[in-house]
Amino acid sequence: MLEINKDLLAPKGEPELIKNFNEVYALAMLADTKYNFSAKLPLYARNYNGDVYNYGGNASLPILTGLENVAVTKSSNVSYDLVYTITGKAYKLDDDVKTALYGDGDQTHCAVSLIALPTNDATEVSYSNGASALAPLTADDCVVIDNTLYLVVVTGLYDSGGTTTCATTYFNLGWNSNTVKILLDVDGCELLD
Repeated sequence: MLEINKDLLAPKGEPELIKNFNEVYALAMLADTKYNFSAKLPLYARNYNGDVYNYGGNASLPILTGLENVAVTKSSNVSYDLVYTITGKAYKLDDDVKTALYGDGDQTHCAVSLIALPTNDATEVSYSNGASALAPLTADDCVVIDNTLYLVVVTGLYDSGGTTTCATTYFNLGWNSNTVKILLDVDGCELLD
């Protein structure tokens, strides 16, 4: 429950109304995420809230962030439940970070974004990249922002004949006996030099 002077500001003018709206909206999106996860409808996604994400908590694997835009929508393709769209701009990876994350893979850039999870216990949610088997998440896979647990989605990107693409076409999330198959759409993301 939201409380005046704890979560919300006493309405005095436009700034207070905007903050109050954003607080109520965030609460509604979280509730919507918990309901819709099992209903296979869009989950709540947001940008990472920093300029640098240290992969797996490792400061020697920094990924520049902050220019990505993300959205999750219901898929019109019957093979997928949702489409996870990444637009905006993605920074180029330093060579040593690229090698550590992707080895000899084609990935040259990386986008970092977040998906709100329907629980505050990461181990209750499973993840798989493409057709691999679902495995439980760990705390290192997630961040907590405003008491909400988010999966950190790190997407390696590269140029394929003038089109931004990624090595992974889709990923799966499992929770509470439900699995959601999510198509990655990255062709609208600009790769920075």
